[in-house]
Amino acid sequence: LGLPLIFLNKKAAIFLSGTLTVSTQKLLVLAGLVLLIAFTGMQTAIKMVWKSERGNNLKDAKPFLIYLPVRSLFLVIYELFFRGVLLAICICYMDIKWAILLNVTLYTLLHFFSEKKELIFCPVFGTLLCLLTLWFHSVLPAVILHITLSFSHEGYILNKIIKPLKHYQS
Repeated sequence: LGLPLIFLNKKAAIFLSGTLTVSTQKLLVLAGLVLLIAFTGMQTAIKMVWKSERGNNLKDAKPFLIYLPVRSLFLVIYELFFRGVLLAICICYMDIKWAILLNVTLYTLLHFFSEKKELIFCPVFGTLLCLLTLWFHSVLPAVILHITLSFSHEGYILNKIIKPLKHYQS
């Protein structure tokens, strides 16, 4: 399950290539984090839906069927860049602590125009994704957690939008 992306040098290629050997402990930690992230994403979405108006002028649910695969692909590429390529390059030129700090800082800056809660959560989530990438020697856990967060949050909101559309169409 390792991802052969780039070979900058032996130090950086460690977590970008080769086979992924995962202990039961690592799988349990990842499974627990997936559940926690899914719960957190869903809870924030529920709060957003309650605060916002449920009515919607949309008359077609087809765009949402395109959205989820495109969003998944975007998050895979996003994580491959941030936790794969960028983190690997930074580790080549600086200490791991500074590489993680730079990675998380850039990740947080990209979310600068997001809601305040999301912006506050970015450094914590970004650090977690970097540490998991290093611990697993793969970007796969970062991809899994980011997609889980996105789908648990956006999926709930999309479900609330699509349900009235289905009722409207019948």
